This record gives sequence, structure tokens and C-alpha cells, in this order.
Amino acid sequence: MNKSIIALFSIFLILISCKNDNLKELKKQRDEIGKEIDKQNEKLAKVNEEISKIETLVVQEAIIPYTISSQPFQHSIDIQSNVTTEQDVMIYPEFAGTLNWLVSEGQRVTKGQVIASINDGGMSSQLQQVKIQADLAKTAFEKQQRLWNEKIGSEIQYLQSKTAYESAQKQISMMQSQLGRTKVKAPFSGTIDNQMMQSGQVVAPGIPIGKIVNLGNMKITADVSEQYIQRVKMGSLVNISIPTVNQNFQGRISRVSSSINPSNRTFGIEIPIQNRDGMVKPNMTAKISIIDYQNQSTIVVPNAAIQTNAKGEKFVYTLTKINGKSAFAEKTMVSIGQANNEFSEILIGLKVGDIVVKEGSKTITEGTEVKF
Repeated sequence: MNKSIIALFSIFLILISCKNDNLKELKKQRDEIGKEIDKQNEKLAKVNEEISKIETLVVQEAIIPYTISSQPFQHSIDIQSNVTTEQDVMIYPEFAGTLNWLVSEGQRVTKGQVIASINDGGMSSQLQQVKIQADLAKTAFEKQQRLWNEKIGSEIQYLQSKTAYESAQKQISMMQSQLGRTKVKAPFSGTIDNQMMQSGQVVAPGIPIGKIVNLGNMKITADVSEQYIQRVKMGSLVNISIPTVNQNFQGRISRVSSSINPSNRTFGIEIPIQNRDGMVKPNMTAKISIIDYQNQSTIVVPNAAIQTNAKGEKFVYTLTKINGKSAFAEKTMVSIGQANNEFSEILIGLKVGDIVVKEGSKTITEGTEVKF
């Protein structure tokens, strides 16, 4: 019995020894296969790298080049604005009575011209009577003055006649002043824009009867954000566009507000404009571009050509090894100055004569062969 057990145990040990040898062999094979896989992966990586290099050299057909030149550059601040006039006022009578217009609506008038009259209620006739009385008082005063100078007559008679004459003169002046208020005069040269009261209507002081406008001296008014307070100055050049009448012209800022509007954080500006043909009207909308930076000769590139990398650095693709209509793209880092809606000023990185990729730069990389 013991011999049988010993025999079985011996067989068991032999089997275990065989299995251990097999396990070692399998692990050895696994390690060898792993090393072979690593070698193949290295080869695969090199092949992929070569493929990648070749793939980046795909010819691009949609490239549009831009040749760098020295040219003028402007930066501007674009703002919506309104057209107003320096002279746009209501006309008020100074006397109560019946109105009589002497001009028509839309008529041009000159400064000081009588444009309407108001019935004086018989004051003119009263003035004539006062003048007659004043003439008599003058005659009496002159007679008494001669007598007084000749030491004839009493002082009291002389003084009474003098007072009566002076009183008559004052009364005439007062009535003439009142009659003057019955004449409505143009405060400045312009156009009768609106007749609010018609001839025959009774008018009174404080109630407007019409409106006069001078379309010769117009101005643009605009509210500018306070962030531009250091860039907008008196005399700054402004490009002005009035789309309604299809007019474009230039002007200069004549006034800059000294304070900031707390409700919208803006400051006001004014630009006088000429309106020789009278086409520009008050309250029209205007678009203005305030020129806050100018360089008469600098290097610029289209904004579409400029890209930004992950570090926030700016670059463009320039064309090298140009052969006819073929070239290779080269990444060129640039330093940007001012920029407007179309172009950016280049401070560092490019020179006159360089050719950059204007359109199609988003589809290429360093070393890409391009056609244009």
C-alpha cells in the first residue's frame, strides 16, 4: 500500500515538473513576441511619420497670394450719429393780435426781414395823435426856452413846457417800441420750415407761430464711448457718410464734451459740415469714422492672412522657393500694430516684397506646396 502511494506521488511530481517547464517556455515565447511587436511598432511609427510628411505636401489649388508693399494705413472709430443744424428755432410773437404772414412756407428769408405782422388794434392812429401833441409841446417848449434865455417869463412856465415836451417824446418812444413788436422778424437767414398759425388767426406771446431753419450751417452730433476719450481730439479728421442722400465727405471735430454722460458712459462731439445743395436735412442718420491713427507709409497685410497659435502668437504663411505659379508655404511669426476692418499693420516679421497667403491659409501647414 505504501509503495503504491509513493509511486502515485512520484508521478504527480513528474507532471508538475513538466508543467513548470512548459510555463517557462510559454513565458519565454511571450517575451520574444513582445520584443518583436515593439520593433514592428517602431517601424510602423517611422512609416507613419514618413507618410505624414508626404501628405503635408499636397498641392493646394485655392491659394491667393498677396504681395507686401508700403502703403498708407488708417485706424478709425466707427459710430452712428445724427445730423442737426446750428439754427433751427421756433418763431414766437411778442404782441397779441391778428396774424398776417408776409412770406410763405418754404420761402428763403434774410436776417432781420419782416416775415409777419400782427394787427396793432389802432395803436398806429394813437401814435399819430401823440406825435401831433408832441409837436405842439415842442413848439411851446421852444418858445418858453427863448423867453427864459432872454430873462423874460417865469421859470415855472419854462420847466412845465420842458416836462410836457419830454413826456410826449417818451410816450412816442414807448408806442413805437410797442408797434415794433407787431412786426415779426427773421432771427437769422434761413427757410420758413413750418407755419403753425395761419393768417387771420389771433396769436399771443409764448405761443409759436412757425419755425425757421438754416440748412447752410449743419453739424454732426455723436456720442462716443468713454474708452476712446484719449483718442478723440479737437481737430481729428472724420469721414462722414449720409446714406439717405448718398453723400460722403470729410470734416473735423470742432467740439469735444468736457464731461461724461453717467447714464450711457459717453461724451459728445460735434463736426460742422457744409450743405451747399440743401440735400442734407436735420435728424438724418449719419455714419462717421473718426481717424485716430494714421501712417502714411507702412507694411500691412489683409486680416484674413493672419492666424493665431495656441500661445496667442500671430503668424502668416509666406511663399518661398517660388517657381512660376508654384511655391512652398513657410510659417512666419509677426508682430501686429493697429488694425482696421480690412488690414493690420505689421511692425515686425515682414518686409516689402514678401508674398503671403491671403486666402487658403487655413488649409495649409509648414512646408505645404501650393499653386496660385
